[in-house]
Formats: sequence, structure tokens, C-alpha cells
Amino acid sequence: MRRINILVMTATITPRGSPELARTDPALRLADYTEALRFYIGHLGKVLDGIVFVENSDSDISSLRDLVDAHQAADKVEFIANYGIHSYPGRDRSYGEFKILDRAMAESALVEAAGDAAVIWKVTGRYVVSNLPRMIATAPENFDFYGDLRTRPIAWADLRFIAWTKRGYDLLLRNLADTLGEDPREPVMFRYLKGKLSDLSLRVVPRYRREPLIEGVRGWDNRHYSKGGPLLKYYIRGISRRILPFVWI
Repeated sequence: MRRINILVMTATITPRGSPELARTDPALRLADYTEALRFYIGHLGKVLDGIVFVENSDSDISSLRDLVDAHQAADKVEFIANYGIHSYPGRDRSYGEFKILDRAMAESALVEAAGDAAVIWKVTGRYVVSNLPRMIATAPENFDFYGDLRTRPIAWADLRFIAWTKRGYDLLLRNLADTLGEDPREPVMFRYLKGKLSDLSLRVVPRYRREPLIEGVRGWDNRHYSKGGPLLKYYIRGISRRILPFVWI
């Protein structure tokens, strides 16, 4: 069965009650989402079969719809937005993101139409995975969940970019924001996913075969992932992944 690769872009254009967030200007955030969506539209019909853009702050996304129309991609880009303001003061941002994902998986016509052939690639919507074709091409043949767990410098699950199948979502991630008992932030998700590695009924692949090259401005400190120290980390992790695959950094 040929995989149908669908990218889900999660978005909050107008954040509310996020004290740990530095990038809060809706205009800047919309610009980030615009450039990322433009990049991913360029991969439709190549490595991507569809894009689902899901936004939870009830913000105006007419400019994004215009962008899709200008590229004549309305049949391959789906918007799930303007369904009300869904912010969760006092919760970690990851809680709101998993709520977004539950809605996307429940309501997306593209995901529904793809059926069991769907492979969902989730990206934090302001970020560009510039080596996306390579990440998709080198993915395992079969998995329920595909992502990256790290043990150094701390136990951490990278939630910027992860992948799953419909089966994997149903068994691992659906309603996770409420059932996990904690905000599903990165250290919590590390413990949760690592605990699933021994479950032989699941195919959890805990390490990417290639290091994802993320471009964009980090929300919590306005630093660029593709410049300076963060870019150096990319190269170090990429080399380590090849020659020291047992070191999870």
C-alpha cells in the first residue's frame, strides 16, 4: 500500500495566557506561518499528498487561504480554523497542541479520505523542516509512531516534528492531553513514549534516521534554530546519529 503523506501544521496566531512565550506578536506569528505554508505547498505532489492547517485562536487566516488559492492548491490544503478561542491558561503549550491534534485527526477530510494509508507528519506550524523530503524518504517501512527521544543533556521528546499513522494515533496519542495526567510537555512525553517501547503490539520508533533541519524562530526566546548555537547542535547531532547511534543527544 502506497503511503499517503499528510502534513499537519499546528498554529496559534494570537496566543493568550502564555507566560513562557516570547514570540507573542500575532503579526509576526502570522508571517512565520505564511512562510512555512509557502514552503510546504512547494512539496505538494512531490513528497506531500496534502496539508492540514489547524489553528485554535479564532484569528483571521484569510491571507493564508489567499496564498493557497494563488498556488491553485485548495484541493490539497485543508484549513480547520475559526472554531472559537481555545486557550488553556495555566497549562503548558503542549496541552493546547495535543488538543489541536485531536481536532485535526477527528475533522480532517484529507486524513479521513487517506484511510489506513495515511502517514501524518506533524510540525509546529511556524517551523520549516528544510530537509523534509529526506526525512520522509528515510522513514521506516512500518511504524505507529516515529519521532526522536533524547537522553542528553536531559530526557526529552522532541515534539516540534513527529509522525504517526491513524492506528498509532488511536493507540498512543488520542485524548492524551486529558488522559496523561500531566501536561504532555517534552520530559513527560519522553517518559510516556519510552514506556511504550516494550509493548510488542506497538511499533514505536524512538529515533529519527536523519536529523531534521529545523528553520524558524523559537517561540520561547526568539532565537533562530538555523543560526549560531542551534545550527551547530544540528551538525553535531547529525554526525552522532550516523557514527554513535546509541547516544541519544
